[in-house]
Amino acid sequence: MPAFFDGHAASATIVDEFAPYIWAGAKAPQGWAESFTADSKAHAITEPHMDYAAPIRAESDGKSAYIVLPTVYRCKQNGRSMSAAGTMTFVMAHQGADWKIASWTYSAPAVAQDR
Repeated sequence: MPAFFDGHAASATIVDEFAPYIWAGAKAPQGWAESFTADSKAHAITEPHMDYAAPIRAESDGKSAYIVLPTVYRCKQNGRSMSAAGTMTFVMAHQGADWKIASWTYSAPAVAQDR
């Protein structure tokens, strides 16, 4: 998790499908992780995993970038395998020698039981 936290800009914004749905500021990734853990526990979700495909859109002006990735979120809920295809949209900011996540949004339908 330290690399995940460090990969975000100091004023990051995260939008995801569980309450409170938006996290912003210096501790946005930590707040998101705490909320994700609580939501997973409340809904009996285990083994969460996100698969990413090649970008369907990527643009940059050298200082910032906009990237859209197709995704498949997989997990188990109450022991049943579930999944949902969706997208993640990232805005990246070039800070010093590094690229940091300034913003990301996950969008997808609700997870459904795999057949």
